[in-house]
Amino acid sequence: MANSFRLWPHGLLVCVVLSYVPSVSTEIFTPQDCGDLLAEGFQTSRDYIVGYPQPFHVYCDMDTDAGGWTVIQRRQDGSVPFDKTWTEYEQEFGNPTEEFWAGLGTIHDLTTQKQNELYVYLEDWEGHSRHARYSVFSVGGASGNYQATLSGYTGDAGDDLTLADENGRHSIDGREFSTKDQDNDDSSSHCASTYGQGGWWYPASCGYAMLNGQYLTACSDTSTCDSAQGITSTNAAAIATTVPPKRHVPTLQGPSAVPVIQATLGMELRVQM
Repeated sequence: MANSFRLWPHGLLVCVVLSYVPSVSTEIFTPQDCGDLLAEGFQTSRDYIVGYPQPFHVYCDMDTDAGGWTVIQRRQDGSVPFDKTWTEYEQEFGNPTEEFWAGLGTIHDLTTQKQNELYVYLEDWEGHSRHARYSVFSVGGASGNYQATLSGYTGDAGDDLTLADENGRHSIDGREFSTKDQDNDDSSSHCASTYGQGGWWYPASCGYAMLNGQYLTACSDTSTCDSAQGITSTNAAAIATTVPPKRHVPTLQGPSAVPVIQATLGMELRVQM
């Protein structure tokens, strides 16, 4: 409240009163990711709708490492083929609560709003699990073929994604996305069409980890299933059993060595893919 008074000749008192009326907030809660939901008190792991102005379904992992992780990829039973085309990889496919790919466009949107981490969970058929966590993760836009930025490894799965040896020829950092019908890798061979037909950020060597390869089952050894065609994570294979994967996060080397793989983004410095 502000007042202004002035006494005129002849004793007339003029009073001007300004009154402040508080505005009524019309703000609507529009979570951009699972980190936003966690901050608002949502603590149950399940599928949610996030994103504004274009909402989409995601699965939020509210249990792993304090929660708030947005699942952007999951392999667990081979029910969804990942040998998709470029156009299909740009879009979401699968089911957020089952096998799932969030879509390159969505992953780009999620990872350019905030600083993000990438958390990759691996589990083999015998229930042994490993994880790889990266403190920096983002995916560029369509004009740059969804180029990946990745660094800051910690975890017990081994670093198959950002190895700096051999001048970084095994690292996906700075690599563009490739699919079986669009070759953007730096290899002399077309990695996606040669190894597993899955879309990925293939480095010059085609890489030590291929998390979107074929989900191979009923494999007793590499004579019945070619490990180069399956879900592969070479360093994880060195510390875990090399058997077909059950769920997909990053995969172990061998005939689909990882039965369960889940990649999550952690917004607000936390992302699960």
